[in-house]
Amino acid sequence: MRYVLMLAWFLGSGADAVVKAEGLAGEVAAVAGKASLPNAKVGVLDALPQVVTTDLDPFQQVDQVTVALVDAISQYRGGYPANERVFFAQITAILEPHVDFSYMATNVMGPYGKKANAQQRRGFNEAFQLGLIETYGRGLMSFNNEKIVVVNRQPLKEAQRKIVVKQEIHGADKVYPLSYTVRRKKTGRWMITNVVINGINLGKTLRNQFIQSAKKNAGDIDVVIANWSSASA
Repeated sequence: MRYVLMLAWFLGSGADAVVKAEGLAGEVAAVAGKASLPNAKVGVLDALPQVVTTDLDPFQQVDQVTVALVDAISQYRGGYPANERVFFAQITAILEPHVDFSYMATNVMGPYGKKANAQQRRGFNEAFQLGLIETYGRGLMSFNNEKIVVVNRQPLKEAQRKIVVKQEIHGADKVYPLSYTVRRKKTGRWMITNVVINGINLGKTLRNQFIQSAKKNAGDIDVVIANWSSASA
């Protein structure tokens, strides 16, 4: 499917069809929001792992997000897929403070982003994030305790605004390179804005898919947005 490249983040294999977005977005947002509150005590949320902090440099952020995701996999694997919705909510809570989904979605829309109105941009942002979280979440369940290491840790230069954080995923018989483009926002927070997986640029690949879909539908952005979460690559 459209987001199958995301599965390679943790050596994921094939994924099922994406769950329909209707009704899920609100549930995920509500659970994720509660999960990010200190000492949340809301039923199943008692079991949610602690969400990582954002006052970190890019290398520390990637390290802590990786640890938080591996912890979430360990906690939810036994009850999966029955607990899939709350698992997706936790993945959202972990990634949302560190991944600039809005920036990525705008980049994926390419030249059509300037043609889109505010409602269309907002609609695609939501579809993009939801589809990414669902497929990424399913891919995480394929993780099998591979060794994951940052390989280019270095001091940041003064006033530096962008850096590439490189990881290696050591499988049984192969090493998979993974790199995150991380940018400093005006608020000072570092956010992930793109991923290159084993030489495949996720942002460029999805952008080409969006443009091709728009051309196929005579430039009708609404059709592209409506089909984005459930379309097959």
